[in-house]
Amino acid sequence: MDDKKGLLAHLPQSTYPSLREALDNWTTAEKYLREVALKLGSNAWYDTSPLSSATFMSPLPRAAAFVDGSAFIQHIILVRKARGAEPPEDMKIVPLMYQGVSDTLMGPCDDIPQLDFAHGTDFEGEVAVIVSDVPMGTKSKDAAQYIQLALLLNDVSLRNLIPRELQAGFGFLQSKPASSCSPFAVTLDELGRFCIQRVYCGPIVYPQIRYLSREAQRQKAQV
Repeated sequence: MDDKKGLLAHLPQSTYPSLREALDNWTTAEKYLREVALKLGSNAWYDTSPLSSATFMSPLPRAAAFVDGSAFIQHIILVRKARGAEPPEDMKIVPLMYQGVSDTLMGPCDDIPQLDFAHGTDFEGEVAVIVSDVPMGTKSKDAAQYIQLALLLNDVSLRNLIPRELQAGFGFLQSKPASSCSPFAVTLDELGRFCIQRVYCGPIVYPQIRYLSREAQRQKAQV
């Protein structure tokens, strides 16, 4: 995809039919896809279509695993306060993470299914990274080398179901349904000055969070 030219490149089915196949063969796929991007940018790719004519799914409609972590301390404090819980004492040294559902990752234009608005549907803008196989025991300073792609993600929560599930002691299930993804996943070099050379690319999420918060408020006002 070339956002400046507004063009999409179509790949032969014999190469990488989906992002899943590319990720599984990333060493060779990344080189090939970068060559395609260069040709697309110089008007040398043979099969293209206008970006405006496309309807996008999630870049990765399903994944082997989905692990979500809270990296902003103030957010952890506010969320815990909202449900009358104290933050963990070691939250500054032990990552706060959970493993969510990964059998479905919704697309950017998909509706978030609603069974009952009383469940307290909420969503947060987050930065997600797709990683290759990360060896057990990898240190944080060495983790960035396993990042393949980055994207934006709406982390969906059913806030009013969370307290009961946590009280049961087994963690999230019904209260954390499928998340939805941005239409594009990009290599870290595409983030330019916004990307720091660590696992998190934090600064790029702030404008998206503010936008999503306003949109959430608008939708809740209409309910």
